[in-house]
Amino acid sequence: MREIHKAGGWEPGIRLTRIEIRYRRGILNELEVAYGTEKGARWYDDPYVAIEHLGEMWGFGVGFPPEYDLLPDVTGRGWMRLAVPGGDSNQTRWATDPLWEVVQRVPFGQGLPKPLKRAREAAPDLEKLDAEVRGLLVSLATQRGAYLKAPASLAQEVAAFLERIAERDQGRGRDFAEDVRERARMAGKKLPYKAPLEFPKVVRGAKGDAHESAS
Repeated sequence: MREIHKAGGWEPGIRLTRIEIRYRRGILNELEVAYGTEKGARWYDDPYVAIEHLGEMWGFGVGFPPEYDLLPDVTGRGWMRLAVPGGDSNQTRWATDPLWEVVQRVPFGQGLPKPLKRAREAAPDLEKLDAEVRGLLVSLATQRGAYLKAPASLAQEVAAFLERIAERDQGRGRDFAEDVRERARMAGKKLPYKAPLEFPKVVRGAKGDAHESAS
């Protein structure tokens, strides 16, 4: 990092302040454009797209400089801010320190950043999901026609579904546990336990190499 800082004018002995913002998956899933023709756009699910919008993430964290105050729907204060102490008891009304405005204007070479906002998604209602699943099972039972031979039951239909879906997943090489893990990751939730990979040990002997699995 020293060479990077030197390229920016830093010299040994000069005080250096590092500003770092870390966004977790749950926050990235909520960030979207706050206004304009791209209002509602979300860029942070795909890392290759997200890297093209670093300026937006920076502005959301440190706020926008004064020239952005004329834009609609922009508060521009960000998550953190260096302010000049004033006589107002409400510190949120203190003026932004000019030094912080330099931080807010850090260029990322991607044009003017668009202000973002957090759009929290409502938590799913498990009772509604249960009702939807039950309705789908009723539809499956109706389509299969097994009820014509014997009274339909929920347990019987679930068992038939499990048999069909297991065969389909096997044919397509899909794994239910991995699908759940990926869906949880995309939603910013805690991930289920995944056993670590095991690599074979190499035991070197006088007559050559022998392999045995790691315990």
